[in-house]
Amino acid sequence: MNGSSPAACGKGAGDAVAASSRDDENAPRAAVLLSSFFRRAAPAAAVLWAACGSIGDPLPPMAHIPEAVGDLAARQVVDEIVVTWSWPLLTTEGAAAGRLSRFTLRAVEVPADAAGLPEAAIDEHGRDVAVVAAGRLAGKAPGDRFELRLPLEDWRLDRTVILAMTADNRAGRAAGYSNQVKLQPIEPPAAAAVAQPVVTQDGIALTWRSPGGAGAYVIERRVGSEPDFSPVARAEQPRFVDRAVQWGRRHEYRIRSFAATVAGEAEGRLSATAAVTPADVFPPAAPQGLRAVSTEAAVELSWSLNREPDLAGYRVLRDGKAVSAVVERPAFSDRQASAGREHEYAVVAVDGAGNQSGPSAPVTAAAGR
Repeated sequence: MNGSSPAACGKGAGDAVAASSRDDENAPRAAVLLSSFFRRAAPAAAVLWAACGSIGDPLPPMAHIPEAVGDLAARQVVDEIVVTWSWPLLTTEGAAAGRLSRFTLRAVEVPADAAGLPEAAIDEHGRDVAVVAAGRLAGKAPGDRFELRLPLEDWRLDRTVILAMTADNRAGRAAGYSNQVKLQPIEPPAAAAVAQPVVTQDGIALTWRSPGGAGAYVIERRVGSEPDFSPVARAEQPRFVDRAVQWGRRHEYRIRSFAATVAGEAEGRLSATAAVTPADVFPPAAPQGLRAVSTEAAVELSWSLNREPDLAGYRVLRDGKAVSAVVERPAFSDRQASAGREHEYAVVAVDGAGNQSGPSAPVTAAAGR
């Protein structure tokens, strides 16, 4: 903007018109030229008048107030309260929320059935339980995650609280409280006492003595050289069968107990480790449905397919002796049978560890019929 007035802008346009009309006031050609000028100058004049507006008032400085935290979460892990949240991405003005001075976590004791609190009640009845200030914010940026571990001894057990957090800018201003989180700190359940794992044909069976207060359990497992334990199941009763067995490799197990609270559940202590190295000594089931059909050249045998996942195949017996290597398909053609003589046939199943089933129900047949 150049600060020129509408009058000055109008004068410039008028001078241009006057200069054009002075060329020849009386000639018809001059009238035609003047009319053409106005047609061409009108759009430019409109832009010129619009550009000659006055300068507006200056904008106020940005307040840099971060948006409220939206993902506050808290849970009890044994003898700690673990609180997590994220640095807000934006300010209330839509800019990057980079100018924070602190996060303040407040707690308010409430009745067990309380659903939420107005912000005024948090202001009046809440107490500060943690402040994360400049030292913890160094090197952090919008979107980064935070975790705070607070000792259980600082909390009143079996009391229900609502947690809320503010995110303050460098002037100490906040957009309000975060989402509210309900929590009930309790005495954590004791560790389960795990019995020695038992290897069965169905898998590795685990049982344990339930500690007082526990209502659920997470089973963790480590196999062979794996560096860490991984959760494999959650159980409501103190027993579990691990069917994903890796034969010949060491399996280690531990149990984590959980207790229900009015605000969710509390994670209890971890059990000692129980270990076993399972050996596959369990044979597959005997094949079923053996049938024999005699032809001129052979005895054709077929039977139902076994369903064991580690099945290697089948071996055919004639008169109690094996007459085949391990065959994968449930069928066999005996071309060595004596013509005209009846033979008794049976089939056994063999797994990958070499375990052999009992024989199937026998059938009799003779080649050449």
